[in-house]
Amino acid sequence: MSEATKFIRNNLTYSISMVGLFALCAYVLAFKPHLGGLDVLKSTFFLFGLSLDTVILLWAISFFLMYRWYYTGRQSVSTLVWGLSFLVYSVVFIGLCLEALGIGWANSNDPVIFFMFRNVMILWTAGMWFGISNILTENKVIRYGLSGLIVIASYIWFAYGLLILADIEYTMYGFLFAVWIPISVTVGYAFYLYGTNTGLSSPKFLTVGFIFLAITYMAWAPWHFPDVSYIYFIWFFLFEVSLVPILIGFILIPVEREIRR
Repeated sequence: MSEATKFIRNNLTYSISMVGLFALCAYVLAFKPHLGGLDVLKSTFFLFGLSLDTVILLWAISFFLMYRWYYTGRQSVSTLVWGLSFLVYSVVFIGLCLEALGIGWANSNDPVIFFMFRNVMILWTAGMWFGISNILTENKVIRYGLSGLIVIASYIWFAYGLLILADIEYTMYGFLFAVWIPISVTVGYAFYLYGTNTGLSSPKFLTVGFIFLAITYMAWAPWHFPDVSYIYFIWFFLFEVSLVPILIGFILIPVEREIRR
């Protein structure tokens, strides 16, 4: 048996894949295919693309954390809560994907629909706070009391602003600048303290990610208007970038711990 035949037999899946790729190459060169598109996305492709990327990143963070929780014996409550929080948070961007596809019941210009998809941001905020406070302190008031306060106060604010006043901007100005942004910065700083106290460097990725995430949400207020929405979408892209160091940080923390043992 020749070396080539042996290689093909030992790497059959790879070999078949390469044959398929070269066949595809020949087809493209011969016919230069021009596929059709989706008319509904002609004016909303940027919203759909950014939202889809965000869903993928949030799911990557979520599934890694939940896998880590399960793999380590289902002991870390913080890891589980963070994983579920990022999964729930993805509902916001699933809604934006549906809106970009022209689905009427996902139109976020309607305050009731906006409430339906955005209220999960409250759960994410409370989950982030509970997870980090559960690691840094044993004070139940700080862990459970403040987490509960975030949920109750924020839902009251959302109900008042969206379901009674029907004012999306007013509601989000209040929630973002009074709850979301301060909590995101606080969680980022808490990871800095955690890294300092444990001697780990990887939590600093989380510090950078959470603080950068907070900054991108600050940019929503002045640039979400139609005449400058292109600036908003640049900040949307930068928001996605902020999720990358968060993902890297969560991945590296257990790796760095293992190396330092």
